[in-house]
Amino acid sequence: MIKKKIVFVGPPDVGKTTIQKVYFEHLSPVSLLKDPLKPSRGFNSSIYSIFNMDLGVFDLAGQENNIWLSNKGSNIFNESNIIICVF
Repeated sequence: MIKKKIVFVGPPDVGKTTIQKVYFEHLSPVSLLKDPLKPSRGFNSSIYSIFNMDLGVFDLAGQENNIWLSNKGSNIFNESNIIICVF
């Protein structure tokens, strides 16, 4: 099985978690507009099996960008195949 890693990073409240929920968990965007998600804390990781690969998706809390973008937390990006910056 092929293994890939995607990391979502960006400021708070821009929709990183919503993008993950819509594209990978097939939640309705309309329902997410009616009942918004709570802000992420730390990071949330999930594994999805898609097209004969395991895809690890890391959703980083925007409130903690000072950690992710410093030497202290930058290891979260190690071995990433794609880093998606959401603004």
